[in-house]
Amino acid sequence: MQRTIGFLLVMFPLCHLGAVHGQKPRDPNDTQIQTARLRALYSAYKNHEATKGSPASKFEDLSLDPATLKEVKERYSCDEFGASLTDTTKEAQAKLVLIFEKAALKDGGLVLLYDGTIKTLSASELKKLLKRK
Repeated sequence: MQRTIGFLLVMFPLCHLGAVHGQKPRDPNDTQIQTARLRALYSAYKNHEATKGSPASKFEDLSLDPATLKEVKERYSCDEFGASLTDTTKEAQAKLVLIFEKAALKDGGLVLLYDGTIKTLSASELKKLLKRK
């Protein structure tokens, strides 16, 4: 019983930490699932460039099954596709957005950078990286 209370005292604030910083609280399980999905999308993007000789320009270029493609297109934006992983410096890759949750432009959310890093950014942080208003 005491372990359960201790767990809740630690996890409850962590689950709602985003709300304090202007972001909607996220379900930790959803965050883990979406992080794994973004890792898989990064691998697919890398694989496409390696096998085709050029970067993908849309989700349809990636080898995704139809159900996954539908879900990915509903949740994420690939507006920033097109930069080469082999021709872009590591420093530049760390500042370039590859994929982001569509809701992140308004509420903040998960962002995949060209270097493979996955971050949770606020809407204003994401817009700065995208150079949008």
